[in-house]
Amino acid sequence: MAATYVWDALTPSEARDLFRAFPRPWWIAGGWAVDLHLGRETRRHEDLDLSILRGDEVALAELLPGWEVCIAESGGLIPWPGDRPVEMPYHQFWVRREQGGPWTFEVLLEDHDGAGEWRFRRDARVTLPVARFGRLTADGIPYVAPEVALLYKAKGHEIEKNAADFESAASSLDVEARGWFRAALKIAHPGHPWLELL
Repeated sequence: MAATYVWDALTPSEARDLFRAFPRPWWIAGGWAVDLHLGRETRRHEDLDLSILRGDEVALAELLPGWEVCIAESGGLIPWPGDRPVEMPYHQFWVRREQGGPWTFEVLLEDHDGAGEWRFRRDARVTLPVARFGRLTADGIPYVAPEVALLYKAKGHEIEKNAADFESAASSLDVEARGWFRAALKIAHPGHPWLELL
């Protein structure tokens, strides 16, 4: 979808500065999460993905008065007024500073049970304490834990950037992260080719 739209994406540092006043948890997601974990930029990034918990989207709209926020669904964009929570199955927003301008970042809503447990949107049997869902760089940028970022990328493992992110990050996973990732893959993607490489 991103290739058909104009992007002028924030950097992770710019996102950190913008979200300083956001009163809810948030994390850099996608390929940038992998690179923040590794501490280096391993490939070019055309956009910036952020994750927040489902239910915190109204607080996001309050953080960004005057910005345009649209629900992304099935290759199209649906205007969202920002005054009410978004119902399932919608889980993705695109955000830009002004109508007609370039898109600056994407927001993904993360499902959870309301009691501190994250649930994988694609298979609710896969869970993780919200406290372990993300990590923090030395300079204060929150990002999705690499094992979770890679789990999201597993569905499109044949896509070049996803394969590259797995190759870059898999060997960096500690014992706990690797064990969780293997178990999650077995549940959500039995027989996945990455299992043989972990």
